Amino acid sequence: MRVKSMLAAVAAIAALSAAPAFAETVNSGYVGVSAANFDNDNDDAQEYALNGAVAFPLSGAWGVQLDATAATIDSDADNEDSFGGTAHVFHRTSSALIGAFVGASDTDDVTAYGGGVEGDLYLANWTLAGRVSYSTDDSDVDSDTWAIEARGTYFINDSFTVGGGIGYADTSVDVAGVDDFSSTYFGVDAEYQLATAPISFFGGASYVEPDEGDETTAVQVGVRWNWNTDSLRDRDRSGASLSGFGQALSGVL
Repeated sequence: MRVKSMLAAVAAIAALSAAPAFAETVNSGYVGVSAANFDNDNDDAQEYALNGAVAFPLSGAWGVQLDATAATIDSDADNEDSFGGTAHVFHRTSSALIGAFVGASDTDDVTAYGGGVEGDLYLANWTLAGRVSYSTDDSDVDSDTWAIEARGTYFINDSFTVGGGIGYADTSVDVAGVDDFSSTYFGVDAEYQLATAPISFFGGASYVEPDEGDETTAVQVGVRWNWNTDSLRDRDRSGASLSGFGQALSGVL
């Protein structure tokens, strides 16, 4: 139903030369819950998820982020549980981040795994992000997917963001009689953190259009408890800011 953005393992990134002063990654993270609805002509589904992430420094400008997600998916056709995890290693400066990640996701029927490269560019009131990824799975279909994604997040203030993203994925299928396909997907989202507590509320909507088959629309709402970052800007520039395995940069899981 959703285009996977899950990726094959990649080699370590070369250190940046002549980099500007680094922005310290602090021990921080969040825990959140969310609900999403996915709709196309053949099937509707609801997803209820618990997810979290932690970030911590390694040495100098280097840092690590670890993500985990558990979800229940109820659809017209079937019900299943999903579990996933991601490990990111990155080099973060005051103006940019570049990194790599590996991850895996397991449902009742399919285990997918992979990796990719990702980067952020920090501007005054914008963060621009991009990612290139590869994924594979062990299902009967045995699909392989390459994806490229980009997004922008605008800070209305330190604790209120709006954003949007777009992605393209090309999937090959190793089954006779089943055609390869590609998909374009895009979305918008917003997040607001309370001034009186480290709690933020978020929501988003996305649209997936494959070159064959039905389009899918999705909406999502959720809440996060953030720790050891004072605002959404702090989380973005020094905390757990990266998307996990299987998450699209277009705004909806």
